[in-house]
Amino acid sequence: AAFSVTASGTAPLAYQWRFNVSSNILGATNASYTITNAQPVHAGNYTVVITNVAGSITSSPAASLTVNVPPGISAAPTNLAVSAGQPAAFTVTASGTAPLNYQWRRGGAPIAGATGTNYSIANARARDNAAAFTVVITNVAGSITSAPAATLTVSNPPPPVTGTMVQQGGNFLFTFTPVVGLTNTVLTNSSAESGAWNALTNVPPPASASSITVTDSVAGPARFYRVLVVP
Repeated sequence: AAFSVTASGTAPLAYQWRFNVSSNILGATNASYTITNAQPVHAGNYTVVITNVAGSITSSPAASLTVNVPPGISAAPTNLAVSAGQPAAFTVTASGTAPLNYQWRRGGAPIAGATGTNYSIANARARDNAAAFTVVITNVAGSITSAPAATLTVSNPPPPVTGTMVQQGGNFLFTFTPVVGLTNTVLTNSSAESGAWNALTNVPPPASASSITVTDSVAGPARFYRVLVVP
């Protein structure tokens, strides 16, 4: 970043460059002043005071230096492994002069509408297996592409869970066979077609496929159950 001034008056003319109005810059005593490696700390206002035997004058208005920082990635997208039907979400953390612009790519091709710090696939499918994702981040100072590409691995979904339900006293008893090695979450609802499904209980990854019975103490004419299986 180079500043210069052209002045007139009785010679000799003396120059003193200043940073942010009042701070003299050591050694900056010529008609020009150059910063060889501009950094954010150098951003600010610059003036020069010119003196001779007859007086002094300060340049006005001050010259402003803006230092734009190219984008940098502090946390790149990482590989993901999910079962088919599960969501998959990639994220990136970047720095640099705002605003930062994001464009996610799949296999090198831009993904329409994927212009945020996150990119999500609501329901991963077999066609998504081994897909490679990157994100290009740009700002006024340049661009950067995440590397290496983050790979999505999509495995076959776990086998379906079957269960039975009986009513005993004021409780509903739901018995099911869990999927070994995965977390099995029992969801319940008073309707099979509407309303919210609420988590009744979470079963930590079981070591065996032994039947599990959970008790639902909510009274009502009917209850519906399903099991969500996740890694």
